[in-house]
Amino acid sequence: MRKFLALILLAVVSNFSFALTSLFIYKDLAVFESEVTNEKIPIPLSAYDIKVFPESILIIDENETNYCVDKELNVKYISTSNEIVSLSNKISSILNELSIYSNKMNIFLEISKSAQTPKDINFILSNIEAIQREMISMKTKLEEISKDLQTKLKEFERLEQKVKDKTFYFKELTFSGRPQKISYKINANWSLKYSINANENSGNLNVKVNLPRGTLIKVNDITITTSEYTPEMVNPNLPKIIAYLREKEEFTLYPKVLKSYAKTKIEEEEEEIHEEEEENLPQPNEIPSYNITWNIKGNFIITNSQDLELSKLNISVSRKFFAIPSKYKSGILVIEISNTSPITLLPGEIELNIDNKTTKGLFLSETLPQNGTFKTEGIPIEEIIVKKETLQDRTENPGLFGGNIKNIKTFKNKVKNSTSKEVTIQILERIPIPSDNRININITSITPKPDQEINSIKTNSVFSWTANLKPGEEKEFTYSYTIEYPKDLIYYEKEE
Repeated sequence: MRKFLALILLAVVSNFSFALTSLFIYKDLAVFESEVTNEKIPIPLSAYDIKVFPESILIIDENETNYCVDKELNVKYISTSNEIVSLSNKISSILNELSIYSNKMNIFLEISKSAQTPKDINFILSNIEAIQREMISMKTKLEEISKDLQTKLKEFERLEQKVKDKTFYFKELTFSGRPQKISYKINANWSLKYSINANENSGNLNVKVNLPRGTLIKVNDITITTSEYTPEMVNPNLPKIIAYLREKEEFTLYPKVLKSYAKTKIEEEEEEIHEEEEENLPQPNEIPSYNITWNIKGNFIITNSQDLELSKLNISVSRKFFAIPSKYKSGILVIEISNTSPITLLPGEIELNIDNKTTKGLFLSETLPQNGTFKTEGIPIEEIIVKKETLQDRTENPGLFGGNIKNIKTFKNKVKNSTSKEVTIQILERIPIPSDNRININITSITPKPDQEINSIKTNSVFSWTANLKPGEEKEFTYSYTIEYPKDLIYYEKEE
């Protein structure tokens, strides 16, 4: 049987509270200040730049201690640990007794070898039987206690993990006298989180405070200040399609320069295009500080990851459904948020509740001033089914005596509403626009009539249809265009 090693039990800090405690949180730093009257003060293990007032008070001793915030759990943990120790002691005692009885058994067996009279033999046998009964009884008791011990050990393992999750470790400082104030710094950061209910046009502004793991501080005054913030770039628009030409490669029977030693014109153009793409990649914009300060008063226990509510928000929420057949096989929902509150909203995470469904992973990517609006990234709606088919993609080559190559393209989009509600949906599509005056693109048909005028589509590339779809209804949208360009050139399309 394996031996059980007694564990050092958690020391519960009975007096873990401060008077007039303040926590100042910046983007990567937190400063803790408190009035104190004790000669022993627990502070986080990660604390640094410790200052004491008055300066004549010195730190004369420093020990590590810990604190479990769930007292009932801790009591159960200690009780279970004591029961395990008690059961282990009982097992050790029974094993010792079994060893003694085993020795007695061996002694009587040796004596039985020299017994001569029936009386001596009966005496020895009766003692051996008594010892055997005792040993059987003790082994039965040992099995029962061993089962109880295994049950308690499993329970202890479960409790141990729970206690670890709710136990915090500190440095306990001992001072040469009673200090009046103590302050220290710890690494920290914060991020904003918006909890928005789209149905009720309401929201909460929360801040998530992240401190080093294992931190626990009791405070009653929290000040959070803003600093510069670099958001992620979000581009919810459908890029334009630009039509390009490149010259066909010419081969001679005896080229002056071997192809393996020189790049072709096509390869050079591809490299130039790639370099141009790298230069035009969107760069994050640095958003300046708005010098916003939040102050929260109350009684708080701040752990390594804490959500605090800063304020209620007045906002307006509207919904727009989109279908982008060239990109997605399902519809998307874009939420437009209007800031009707009196404060500027800074970048942060958005948790959105729509029809009792919570969507996470959205992000306010830029500051949103009063009366400003922001569109979220698309939320996939699988019940809106989007399909795109190519009906025609045909090339007409010129004759031997010249002329242009002509491409004829026709596409059909299908959008089906499988939701239980009628939706108004905008379907986005594109016609390529030429970058070269040698390319002639002609829109031959768009059915039904698009939201934009033909001249606008020729300039901007993107166009749309707006349609109402009842539950279960499906509609079709078609468009076609032709491309003409000289036969000695290669035509291709690229998103921009």
